[in-house]
Amino acid sequence: DYPVALRAFYQDNAGLSAARNHGLRESRGELVWFVDDDMVPSPGLVERHRQGHADGFTGLVMGPCLHPPDGAEVTTSVSAYAEKWFGGLTRAGAVTEPFDFSAANTSGPAQIWRDVGGFEERLRGWGGEDYEIGFKLLKRGVAIRFDAEALAWHHQLRSVAEFCAELRQQGRNIVRIVELHPD
Repeated sequence: DYPVALRAFYQDNAGLSAARNHGLRESRGELVWFVDDDMVPSPGLVERHRQGHADGFTGLVMGPCLHPPDGAEVTTSVSAYAEKWFGGLTRAGAVTEPFDFSAANTSGPAQIWRDVGGFEERLRGWGGEDYEIGFKLLKRGVAIRFDAEALAWHHQLRSVAEFCAELRQQGRNIVRIVELHPD
């Protein structure tokens, strides 16, 4: 009993980009909001995203993904990095560089996501798919607002070893991104 239509889909694990693209293909609404599986929406988060588009804004609205202050186990350096990253975006009010883009808590017209070809499915493992689509979006002149009040709590429970392994995967994907977009 949801206030909106809800449909569930299954596919074999083909990576985050493939899952996001599947959702994008199946979406029926004008706006699509991506939120990662380790995010917990803050109260009013969906409404913040809806308001971000209510004034006729045709770009994307990205919100922060901060680690909860309730003592959750998060590596201190990871938490500090997120606070610095999102603090800078809060001051700027917009995303202007691909490496600042994250789809983990971002909404926008479905057609924008489709017009750039969706997420790059050749990027496997962790990291880089956000940078790659951010590059395509910004290259096309898509405006990306940053709304600090559109907050999702990031429950990222990774050990230092797991985080380092993910950074190695991200490094491989960054090489793939440069091969795909030499400019």
